[in-house]
Amino acid sequence: MMVTANIMEISEDGTNYFLPKDLRPVYCSSAAPLLTGFVPIIAGPFENVMDCFKKNGPAGILPESSKVDEIADGTSEMEYNWEMLKDMIFNVPGLFRQLEAGISVLEVGSGGGIALHRIAAHFPNSRFVGTDIASKYVDAGNKMAREEGLKNITFQIGDVTALPNDWDNKFDYVFCMKVIHDIWKPGLALKEIFRVLKPGHHFSMIEINLHSNVRDNIDMSFAAFNYCISLNHCMATALATPGAEGVGAGWGKENMKAALEVAGFSDISFHETGNPILVHVVSKKRM
Repeated sequence: MMVTANIMEISEDGTNYFLPKDLRPVYCSSAAPLLTGFVPIIAGPFENVMDCFKKNGPAGILPESSKVDEIADGTSEMEYNWEMLKDMIFNVPGLFRQLEAGISVLEVGSGGGIALHRIAAHFPNSRFVGTDIASKYVDAGNKMAREEGLKNITFQIGDVTALPNDWDNKFDYVFCMKVIHDIWKPGLALKEIFRVLKPGHHFSMIEINLHSNVRDNIDMSFAAFNYCISLNHCMATALATPGAEGVGAGWGKENMKAALEVAGFSDISFHETGNPILVHVVSKKRM
């Protein structure tokens, strides 16, 4: 079954089974048990998602109907390790030295702030703000900062599609981790990020490493996995908001680039992350 589904490969003589090369870094990592845990979690809201396909059915499902966040918190702990974050920082021109000297950093859709905490701990001269629409994550992020004794980080309630009006040109660096494709209006979110970023500075987003044309993803072993998550969580929860665009995890690098350009960003580049499922997209707000 797993061979015919292109999850596993088989030797020419049919006696040995092995993982495809592009999946080995993921499924041979410490995150593998959590990733396999996605399967029953994804299956949970399946019946609710199927209702959306019925005539006069709902456009989407309520976020509380999806339990993906229960697993996502655990995978973030492993995915956003310091080596990955350090590579992300070095992908952005001049960012490492800026962080050492002291700048203001914003993470939108920060959740509990695993990535933000780890970066803040390495750069005590910089100031870090995390925003999330869910109060449970804001509370968890602030509690962790207190426990770790970090004085340069704070979390607050915030909607990436409607950031505070007095934040124009406020931050030296803005980033987010697997967030934009889940937003009900990604284009609006990117425009808000552009507004709060200082001219001449950079925005990073970690996103799903897929192409926008489905045909270009056929040979990617992890594509079906991400489309499955997108159907049952990303698309389903985003479309519950009236007027939502609902791009999902498979919106693809080509559409990401186009959306960033429409928002006003330039100098867009794509970088490997060490995890074949994820890509680091760097863009700039020109002077």
